[in-house]
Amino acid sequence: MNRCPKCDVTLVTNSLICPLCHNKIELKEKNSIYPELKPKTKAYNFLIKLPLFITLCGIIFSLLINYWVSKEISWSIFVVLGIISFWLTFSQGINRAHGFMRILFAEIIALIILSVLWDLLTGFHKWSITYCLPFLCIAYTITFLIIRIFTRYRRKEYIFYTYINSLIGLLPLYFIIGGKLNTLWPSYLSVCTSLFALIFLFIFNHHTLETEIERRLHI
Repeated sequence: MNRCPKCDVTLVTNSLICPLCHNKIELKEKNSIYPELKPKTKAYNFLIKLPLFITLCGIIFSLLINYWVSKEISWSIFVVLGIISFWLTFSQGINRAHGFMRILFAEIIALIILSVLWDLLTGFHKWSITYCLPFLCIAYTITFLIIRIFTRYRRKEYIFYTYINSLIGLLPLYFIIGGKLNTLWPSYLSVCTSLFALIFLFIFNHHTLETEIERRLHI
């Protein structure tokens, strides 16, 4: 079947002239026996744009809070460095899916340890456990969720590392109960995010999670 571009209709005719407007008809190419493959760019574009938007907002938000609270730029440097390392890791993970979750998990552990050490060496003003620890856990929980939704990553490895990251995200609860923090809302946000992730895993992926924990931790 051919199409008239002016009338915007499909015509069942072999004529080269539209019977309605008498203009030239667009000849449709001969059908192929193979299905037409459309590039899946929409999901991948969203996969890139959403984390980029979140990370840029995170940079601006952390810099403003840091300067507003202490009138200097200190702990927000870790947020910026963490975001840079995230994008470096993310770019590697897109090209090499194997071991990507393990790299992300090692990255968050390294950033948390470095932030705590820096805080201790500079007088321990508690910015590492007040802001860095909660924000890093929240950021990586959201990252794991995005990876799961928009990529075909291995389900077992994804579930295991999401579970461990969610447990780390509950650490601020210890500081809240112990009364060690002056600013509580980042910790509350981290605990809530981690609890939602754990509840989701236990409800929808209970058997897979149990199997992975037994296999990896030998318990």
